[in-house]
Amino acid sequence: YTFVLEQLSVRYADKLAYVHIIETSRPFGTDKSFAEEGGFKMIEKYAPLYKGPVIAASGFTPNAATKFVEAGCADAVAFGRFFISTPDLPERIRQGANPNNYTRKTFYTKGTKDVSDKALRIGYTDYPTLANAKTENLFDLSKL
Repeated sequence: YTFVLEQLSVRYADKLAYVHIIETSRPFGTDKSFAEEGGFKMIEKYAPLYKGPVIAASGFTPNAATKFVEAGCADAVAFGRFFISTPDLPERIRQGANPNNYTRKTFYTKGTKDVSDKALRIGYTDYPTLANAKTENLFDLSKL
């Protein structure tokens, strides 16, 4: 990755909108704050090698994202899972409200986690907005 990012900086930094770096060493299925699991080592190592804008991703909470950008580790942070499960995520971040819980088995499908459980018959576009969300279906960010 070092060579690629250095070459992108030399040859294309003025032509690319940004480079997106995702922390690949994050344990799959873990919902703890990645910062609590040892940080964003890959992003912290490779982001400085690119001289253009960098967008980082992988398990950021809104607070961790703010600190990461303020520290100069990236120009922006992308949210994936929480954007899938929370259609009004930007507004919830502004209000300090928790995002919806997400069910990985329903990402990008019309499927269900368990056909017998009607409550989980949700797909990509079926997650509620904050006005329609039930408290028990919210992801508690304070536990991270």
